[in-house]
Amino acid sequence: TDSLEGPKSIKAYFMDEAKNTTKTPSEASIIYSTTPPKKPSLTIDQGHKYTNSQNGTVSIQLAAQENPQNIRMLVSNKPNFEGAKERPFALSLQNWQLDVEIDGLKTVFVRLIDQANNISEVGKAEIFLDRTPPKVNSFTIENNSIWCNSLKVMLTCDVDDAYEAQFSNN
Repeated sequence: TDSLEGPKSIKAYFMDEAKNTTKTPSEASIIYSTTPPKKPSLTIDQGHKYTNSQNGTVSIQLAAQENPQNIRMLVSNKPNFEGAKERPFALSLQNWQLDVEIDGLKTVFVRLIDQANNISEVGKAEIFLDRTPPKVNSFTIENNSIWCNSLKVMLTCDVDDAYEAQFSNN
């Protein structure tokens, strides 16, 4: 047997019990391939680090080095791909459902499958699901004074899980 990848064909002549043999051979061919697709690259929500999607849906953008028409993919929230179903390759998936039991770091895993059923290494991307707004423990002007004699005042904020603040006056 030839172990080099590529088209392979077999010719066969057939004989009956009376020793009559087919004059021309029957031929069948197949393409031999053991090379899996390259590991896919993917991003979640255009590469953002966080999402606050209340229902836990995100978009996934994918890239493959192979001809997309010749590959299928498995997409999963689980590294073992439990329950994942094969689907045609797509450059993007809208409304991908993350595991939403609790907020935190979420990972999406993708594998590609070629026409010979060779399976790629796992590509993955992460996003932090945070659906909880900051918690304001206290917010005071001038140490909770009722009056002030200057338009320059000191604000005191005690807020959990805040990245930035926006202030305005009325």
